[in-house]
Amino acid sequence: QSLQAVRFPKDGLLVSTNHFLCPEMMEVDIPHDARFSFFSTIQRGERLHLSSEMRHSRLRELICTCTEIEKEISISLLLDFFKDHGGQLHGNDNTICRHGPIFSTITSMAVVLEDMKIMVTGCAPCEGEYTILPIMD
Repeated sequence: QSLQAVRFPKDGLLVSTNHFLCPEMMEVDIPHDARFSFFSTIQRGERLHLSSEMRHSRLRELICTCTEIEKEISISLLLDFFKDHGGQLHGNDNTICRHGPIFSTITSMAVVLEDMKIMVTGCAPCEGEYTILPIMD
């Protein structure tokens, strides 16, 4: 039997990075206190979930700064969030758009169910345009 869980939108959006948020899935997630023991000395000893948690927190922060009208979310605003470097000129391992010495964002995707489309880049979101792909019935 495989584990599964359903998440529901918060403020009308499902925000996801690279760690489970549903309590039902915690038993199959990497332990919260797990640390890197490989890669370069840059990552060694750092918590594995740190970057995912920081990127999730930053995305929620950006959403919370939106006005109610913006929360009707314009897709362009959401795509701008994906380009976020945390107020820095270039991103790092802990920014939404990652440009770190170990990990980097190589693609970005938004699924817009209301319009039955997927928007995707073949590069970091700050480096290119999104291509629109229709979702077939």
